[in-house]
Amino acid sequence: MNRRQNATTITQKREAALMKHFNGDLVTEEELDLFPCSKEAFVSLIPVVQSVEPTFTECRKAGGLGNHKDLQLLCGEETKGVELKVCDRKLTASLLEWRPWEGGVQFLQGQITSQLMSSFLGECGKPMVAAWFTKVKALMLTHLPSFTVPTLEDYSKLLFTIGSEKKLTTPAAKLIQELRAKDELKQRFQDAWLLFEDEWFATHAPVVEAFQAVLKQVLEEKDYWININKGGAFFIEGFHVRGLHYVGTAKKPEGGTVFRYKMTLQKKKRGDTQEVPIVLKFYWKNGGQGVQNINLLVVSDPFA
Repeated sequence: MNRRQNATTITQKREAALMKHFNGDLVTEEELDLFPCSKEAFVSLIPVVQSVEPTFTECRKAGGLGNHKDLQLLCGEETKGVELKVCDRKLTASLLEWRPWEGGVQFLQGQITSQLMSSFLGECGKPMVAAWFTKVKALMLTHLPSFTVPTLEDYSKLLFTIGSEKKLTTPAAKLIQELRAKDELKQRFQDAWLLFEDEWFATHAPVVEAFQAVLKQVLEEKDYWININKGGAFFIEGFHVRGLHYVGTAKKPEGGTVFRYKMTLQKKKRGDTQEVPIVLKFYWKNGGQGVQNINLLVVSDPFA
């Protein structure tokens, strides 16, 4: 089982164990070991939920395509969306109050060509892939002169169809196979991608209004967050997204560029607001930078 499959399996086991607990079923010691908090902290989640939602009766898995929550709490005739984050760091309640995703890395992730992401990426979506492809062609002419240069259509298809390079013999498939096999060549592409980020992001940026609309859609599905870490198990009220301000770009320590924003959040019940700094960055998930599967991540701003 690879790392991604293992992470998915652990996540599914955690969600199942938490549902059992909320629904009054016995949670085994093996299931408790899936969580980094103490048994006492884990058990305390039920009275906390009941104090906030007195009509809570049942916990269900939240399924379906385009879903942005993990669990649902049945509260009277309403359902409340819940996002679960688990990490091995020790986090405080004060930190998590406005950043409940902390420790779980991102709170928004996806392929840049997906319908949701492309709705706000603008020239940092498909036009960026086309511009990067001109760099790929130049790299191939220099480092792989005997290879056939793929078309943009071939390259784009292979770029976002994971595992397709093992089944096809197109020029793009052969390129990705070579990148996976040759570390030195892969490093050349990685270095080129980081320079390309600096170049492209200096003059192109996502559409702020459309980005805010996506953040609103994703975050407002979550009425509550549960963050379980070495510091405890925390039940955190969700948010409305009231604003998004573009701050500018910043250079990553390892090279490349990220986009910085300040997001204005309002607590759904309490009504108080706070500005939360976030960054949007690009990350190639399969094979390393410059190889395959460009995703974006939205995380807390480490430069703030």
